[in-house]
Amino acid sequence: MWQEQRSQPVFLMWFPGRAVASFRKEAVIATKFGIVDESFFTGNEDALNSSRDSIRQQVDASLKRLGTDYIDLYYQHRIDPGTEPEITFSIEPTAAYPTTYNGLLEVSREEESNPHGDFRNG
Repeated sequence: MWQEQRSQPVFLMWFPGRAVASFRKEAVIATKFGIVDESFFTGNEDALNSSRDSIRQQVDASLKRLGTDYIDLYYQHRIDPGTEPEITFSIEPTAAYPTTYNGLLEVSREEESNPHGDFRNG
């Protein structure tokens, strides 16, 4: 059963990690990062934050919210114009950043075809 939240769907219940605990290694938990404030949806681009410090805080919040000890797919909701993609995706999985794969969600054709480009200025 899917429930719709403002920025991401929640599968099964509020704590999918608990729902799949008995078969966690076979389950995939994915969630987004980058939008740190609901004001983004009313035009506040400062509500995007994909800096290393912000990502670490967002990972901690996601782990608690999802009820799991690692995230299989952690993907950036939108390109943060204030942080170069190379910095965002240079974070290696560690105990403080327990993710298996990173990805991008809403990207333009330009961003998709030039993954190492600088998109901060349009």
